[in-house]
Amino acid sequence: MQNINFDSFTVDQLKEHLESRGLETNGKRKTLIKRLKEEVSKAWSQYYGAQVNPMAGMMMGGMGMPMPFPFQQPRPNKRKRTPLTEEQKAKIQEEQAEKRAKKEERRVAHEKMLKESLERKLALKQERAAKQAEIMREHKIAREEKQATEVLVKFDVKKFAEEVQKLVDKHGTVVSCNYDMNNKALRVRFQNAAQATKYAKNSRYNKPKNLKVSTTLQILPAPRESNCVFFLDPCSTHHPNCERAFNFCNENGVETNNQITTGTTELTRKAALKVFQKFGPIVNVYRERGFFVVHFERPASAKRFLSEMNNAGSLNGIPLVFVTAGTPRKCDKQECLKQYPMPAKKVKAEIEI
Repeated sequence: MQNINFDSFTVDQLKEHLESRGLETNGKRKTLIKRLKEEVSKAWSQYYGAQVNPMAGMMMGGMGMPMPFPFQQPRPNKRKRTPLTEEQKAKIQEEQAEKRAKKEERRVAHEKMLKESLERKLALKQERAAKQAEIMREHKIAREEKQATEVLVKFDVKKFAEEVQKLVDKHGTVVSCNYDMNNKALRVRFQNAAQATKYAKNSRYNKPKNLKVSTTLQILPAPRESNCVFFLDPCSTHHPNCERAFNFCNENGVETNNQITTGTTELTRKAALKVFQKFGPIVNVYRERGFFVVHFERPASAKRFLSEMNNAGSLNGIPLVFVTAGTPRKCDKQECLKQYPMPAKKVKAEIEI
């Protein structure tokens, strides 16, 4: 039973509740409260007596009158379905079969569309590849035609500077003679300012002092695509056996400090000239874009080198990698870096003080 505070009701409210229940409304306040309490208790007793589970009803209405929950009311009977006839069953099965057939048609059409799309993409890819190969072939022919019209006249700035220093340094007053890239001239340094002033005295731009230097320059044919092969420099950082290459250079009197120098390049060039001459006469061996290029006199020598050295070739006991025909280009450099990526840089550990 709910705990109701009847003392909070006024006399008019008490009479109103009693009148709604069909009870007498005469008497004093205490009589009215007592009469209403008895009526409420009687109503709760009747409610609990009608319920299977006395705790099922918890809702209240009006003056503490119990209100049943919705689920306590009887549920309506389910609709009874009439059984289908054989004709209706056959019609439903026919509709379902028709839906499955349409779904299968859509699936087959979709697969056909995907196959045709894939074939178009593959054909377009092959067409682009063929077009690119044709462009590369034309470029190679044009490049080789251009190379056939060229001749290399090798000019060594260092040797030329030495010749100039010999002519200028008659009395042993020159300290150094180096090429200045900014001024495009040889910068000759004397022991003191007086010697430099005396040597360039009265020399002006309009009437400069002249120096005649006789030098000998080497003439070589320009490298041609069909006569050349190239491979990755064994001393390159991303070569798989660069440590062995540096050890070989150090053993042969070339200090490397694990870096490519003029000495390492010259040592590799001499070894290539000696080892690869078995394939035919060699015009030149030079380094370009991180590769060593071997320029043979005949194309047959380059083809023989490529067939024999591509898989098991070595130089100074170090295997050759990325052996390719022609002269190196930017795309060859990028492809080589994909096959042999640069090693990760070692981070120096911080020392805590």
